[in-house]
Amino acid sequence: MELPRPRRNTGSRRLALALSVGSIGISALASALPAQAHEPYGAQAWGSNKFGQLGDGTSTGPEECGVEKTPCHTTPGLVSELSGVAAVAEGRGHSLALLENGAVMSWGENVFGQLGDGTTGTPQDLAVTVTGLSGVKGIAAGSAHSLALLGDGTVKAWGRNSQGQLGDGTNTDRDAPVSVCAPAPEPCPGSHLSGVAAVAAGETFSLALLENGTVVAWGSDEDGQLGNGSMGGKSEVPVPVSGLSAAIGIAAGESHALALLSGGTVKAWGFNKNGQLGDSSEASTDLPVKVAKIGESTAPATAVAAGAEHSLARLSDGTVVAWGSNAAGQLGDGTSTGPEMCGLPPTAACAKTPVAVATLSGVSGIAAGKEGSLAVASGAVFAWGRNDLGQLGDSTSMGPEACPNPCSTKPVQVKTPDVKGVGPGAMSEHRLAFGPTAPTVTRVSPSEPRKKGTTKVTITGTEFEEATEVKFGSAKASRVVVRENGTIIEATAPAGKGTVDVTVTTPAGTSATGAADRFFYSRPTVKKLSPRKGPQPGGTTVTITGTHFSGVTAVKFGSTEASSFKVKSETEIVAVSPAHAKGRVDVTVNSPNGMSLVSTKDRFRYA
Repeated sequence: MELPRPRRNTGSRRLALALSVGSIGISALASALPAQAHEPYGAQAWGSNKFGQLGDGTSTGPEECGVEKTPCHTTPGLVSELSGVAAVAEGRGHSLALLENGAVMSWGENVFGQLGDGTTGTPQDLAVTVTGLSGVKGIAAGSAHSLALLGDGTVKAWGRNSQGQLGDGTNTDRDAPVSVCAPAPEPCPGSHLSGVAAVAAGETFSLALLENGTVVAWGSDEDGQLGNGSMGGKSEVPVPVSGLSAAIGIAAGESHALALLSGGTVKAWGFNKNGQLGDSSEASTDLPVKVAKIGESTAPATAVAAGAEHSLARLSDGTVVAWGSNAAGQLGDGTSTGPEMCGLPPTAACAKTPVAVATLSGVSGIAAGKEGSLAVASGAVFAWGRNDLGQLGDSTSMGPEACPNPCSTKPVQVKTPDVKGVGPGAMSEHRLAFGPTAPTVTRVSPSEPRKKGTTKVTITGTEFEEATEVKFGSAKASRVVVRENGTIIEATAPAGKGTVDVTVTTPAGTSATGAADRFFYSRPTVKKLSPRKGPQPGGTTVTITGTHFSGVTAVKFGSTEASSFKVKSETEIVAVSPAHAKGRVDVTVNSPNGMSLVSTKDRFRYA
């Protein structure tokens, strides 16, 4: 098979994920990406689509999951009209994408203005531009608020602000970005938080890692998640997290937080009922405590991520450890019944110190969502945890296990093509990833075989540059040539029968199937009508001569079905014309293999 084409230089971009999306607040990921030429990356989404957070133009499917028939997608699908993606993040019901040009796009739920497009209340199932942002290098999404780190080291926030999680000195929700204030006693508004290296967002609180290795927090402090030694209440401006001076990464869960330190150890603070702080206890704390084992009995940590009530760390040897709640198998250790039990009655499965995630190695990135986890290894995505809404992305929402809800207690591979990054979202029931865009087929011409000999077919679409295979149904095409900068493929159709989809495969995946890619080996063809005219009241018996009439389901005169018809053979149909107004109409024949194409040979005239 001849496939002359330039190859994209994308392989080295996998190195960017060594920092992990879930570690230093995505901003590090975005700024760490090597400035090498590559085709613009797209985003993929799967899981719950109740608010249009999958960005595919619907909020009603494409599938239904669970007993409540929640709109969902159990297999990753392309986020529509989105290109040049550098990072992604997901909130409870909304999604964010940072583009390579420094703009930010958003879609999904918008009750509190968390899309940042200047509107409140109206959800969006297609990406919209966050207003007034440019030069952004990092993003984060909380339950219903969003953060953007700008290139000058300042931070913008928008969305829900009931607990001061926007950090602008108020409790007023914002439908467009506002500046996060500097810590007290600086005036607010009037002074801005600066020198920021990364951001992270929990349910109703926010974090910022500063370039000097310290961390500040703002928003709810009900469970000590601000880490300043004063549990309870809230802060509408940033406050310093106590005792941290060498942090290089941060992550935010529902009500707990993590900091990765320069020596490869991890500290945690906030809510701890399920052991998510990893310090061998269930006691919540308003001051950072050391996570047990990491950097001592394990290799040093290089990245951290936080789910709703569990935590992850990627180690320098490429493995992953997890701790906290395990009721949905989100620790990935092969169980949902231990290794310990946490909380007041009724207790639930947990780990109060880190345990090894099963089967994973060579991991370059990690992320966590609500009751679920993700890891990237060699360009593939692996997921574990709850799966009642298709969160595993493995084409099912019914297993493979029960925890008691559908789940997987070990990593399973997500059915997604080559991936460069995944998005954190502690409260989310959907998942996001980004990477090279899979090919699409928009036209096949001709759409049926020639009468004699082989048929040379022109396939039109996008992202064909690295095509490795073209198939007509399950049969491979021959003499495949890519042309026109990857928008045209010329191929010779193999032998076949029936109606098939023409698909193109590249390293980024295989094109999705649809009406535009159909090739009709056995489409009915009308070659002759006898007689070719009849009266307007109908009742004329017409003999239709042609091909592929086996299994015909309908015969139409214009848009009106024949009064009756009988298939006499593969090449002959006898039909009775229906009543019709004066004029010429095309007589068409329908079968499971398609509808006959109109031509001058199928014209019938009502006199």
